[in-house]
Amino acid sequence: MAIDAEDKAARGRKLLTEPPFDLAQGVALTREAAAGGSASATHLLALLTASGLGVKQDLQAALDHLRRAVELGHPAAEFEVVNRMGLGAWMSLPQAQMLSSGPHIAMVEGFLSPAICDWLIELGRPALERATTYDPQSGKLRHQEGRSNDAALLGLGRMDMVLALVRARISALTALPVQGFEDTQILHYTVGETFGAHVDYLDTSQPGYAADVAKRGQRVLTVLVYLNEGYEGGETTFLSLGRGFKGGKGAALVFSNVTPEGELDKRTTHIGSPPTRGEKWLLSQWIRWRP
Repeated sequence: MAIDAEDKAARGRKLLTEPPFDLAQGVALTREAAAGGSASATHLLALLTASGLGVKQDLQAALDHLRRAVELGHPAAEFEVVNRMGLGAWMSLPQAQMLSSGPHIAMVEGFLSPAICDWLIELGRPALERATTYDPQSGKLRHQEGRSNDAALLGLGRMDMVLALVRARISALTALPVQGFEDTQILHYTVGETFGAHVDYLDTSQPGYAADVAKRGQRVLTVLVYLNEGYEGGETTFLSLGRGFKGGKGAALVFSNVTPEGELDKRTTHIGSPPTRGEKWLLSQWIRWRP
């Protein structure tokens, strides 16, 4: 393979995953490197195509790119996992159970298979670090008293096709475009670790949040997928309801952070309650929307 293709692949990846970002140029270099036979660029092109980032979203084309990446030398395990289900199964959704109409909360048992849950835990594990929150004044990330769990932020640089298809599946479940998804997080709680009472929406009366919402839209929906079992405690507890929820392995908890009229729903104040035995793993997906 030409050295030029690998050079383009590296430059394209840097433009797509590191500031200052340049989506158009990054995609162009990635396409050129993939055409030149770069396995890493072809794999990245698969992720871009699955996510609709700089290219038209097309899941079948994304799988074709992934297959080509494997032929060029990319490790095959990822392809074997995503191909085992087939696109039909990936987009076939189980029935949701309504838990509350005010605030709107639903549970979808069996949203992800146990094997996919295990894969996501291992994808996130190497990137775990102390979880952060947005500062309401500056909009910058900070450590906050009351949030003691770890989190792995899985942006494009850490994403694989399993996660890309999970995000596409969440998009199908919520009927919201994947382009509005924040970077997926894998959350890890050990005994006593918690995320104290908080809301997921961004209060635009705070200057740091207002600037962010103006740029990227409001965080209208939260999806939490429970990735393991065998722990005690650890419910997602809604204070307005006086109760907590905890799904089985692979279950998705979905709740709206705004009312049907688009107002911030203060009833969604919730706690990531601490496990009292064992450890808890979650996938967290925040979804933005701009009317």
